[in-house]
Amino acid sequence: MFKFPVLKSSLVLTLVAIAGLVPSAHADGFVCDATHESLRVQVYNRTQPEEGTRNVAVMVFSDPSKPKGERTLMRFDADNDGLTNSGTRYTVIVEPMLVPMVDLAVQGIQLGQLKEVGLSIDFSYHYPIPGDDRVAGVLELYQFNGDELFVDLDCRRYLKGSSL
Repeated sequence: MFKFPVLKSSLVLTLVAIAGLVPSAHADGFVCDATHESLRVQVYNRTQPEEGTRNVAVMVFSDPSKPKGERTLMRFDADNDGLTNSGTRYTVIVEPMLVPMVDLAVQGIQLGQLKEVGLSIDFSYHYPIPGDDRVAGVLELYQFNGDELFVDLDCRRYLKGSSL
């Protein structure tokens, strides 16, 4: 294609430099463990800058005591399930059709009985913490019958590819 090796090298270097300027973000979120139960709640933010990298993408509930392949209890997606956040306050309104009546339960509540799930984490993006530091969190489970359950969580920030 190019007969001049210097031009070819310059073109390659220019393309590499331009690719380095394209904004990208690493996965970011929180991994929270219940302080007295075998429950893990993970929230991960979007990675595309045009979608807002501090906007939640997914929330996953799992039981780390179960064998691999059986740990996930439920998963909510911001695009399909109405998962939203304001800072580090995450909320999902559970529609009955989204969670089939199954035997799986979170903290003793059958998944089909959940009306709303809230997760609050004591963290501010204005005052970041190292990834290994822990912060408090609270999981709020609201049922259709009006019952409420609050679960204390121990959370750590998840930052893929970063020490902060």
